[in-house]
Amino acid sequence: MKLTQFSIVALFLLIIGQANAADTAVFTGVSAANNSTFGYIGGVKAMNGDLSKSGLLLRGMLSYGEYDYGTTAVVGGNVDGRAFGGELGVGYQWVNPGNRVSLYGGVDYQDHNLSPNDTSNEVNGSKTGAAIQAEYETLGSPLYGSLIGKYSTAFDAYWARGRVGYAFGSITVGPEVILGGNKEYDEARYGLFLNTPISKSLILSFSAGYRNAEGDNARNDQTGGYGAVNITASF
Repeated sequence: MKLTQFSIVALFLLIIGQANAADTAVFTGVSAANNSTFGYIGGVKAMNGDLSKSGLLLRGMLSYGEYDYGTTAVVGGNVDGRAFGGELGVGYQWVNPGNRVSLYGGVDYQDHNLSPNDTSNEVNGSKTGAAIQAEYETLGSPLYGSLIGKYSTAFDAYWARGRVGYAFGSITVGPEVILGGNKEYDEARYGLFLNTPISKSLILSFSAGYRNAEGDNARNDQTGGYGAVNITASF
């Protein structure tokens, strides 16, 4: 499935989620850099029937991406990769007057298809692992802050993002830092984000900035810009 097809399916599922979901947050988006493009769709369900209150949560996400990297380990010096992922977890959120904290534990599946096959790359083929994710977000103040971090034993994959912003009316703007990677590479992104509501139940988020990735096993380092867009719907 090409990324464009994935995006169409993600948008269709988002519309379905808007029509039928209750007490649910549905999110979808695309992140692109000079050597990689990833799309995702997921959702969070409040088991107590109210996302704005403390309680158990059920979370799931699907992702698909295409990437390439240069390496002396294969003939031709370049590898094209396709990655599919699926996550399912159960968590709990604590909603306080000024912030929200959540913690999830679950299962993570990842599949990487490399062409030509790079036998020196450990992130190759399919693997299922245990995953943990933690989130923090401020509520109800012009000053905004959020932290998200997750780790999976599948290829030792990790991802973390920190944001600090200020609300100018309904629009929140500020800097972000993103760290991600696995057994084969480590990446850092430094940029700006903008969150703006489309309606009472829809939030649109943009981000862009500078990206630097460092790889192992004769994999060439990568630098350049990145951009991302995300839509979240709550019902």
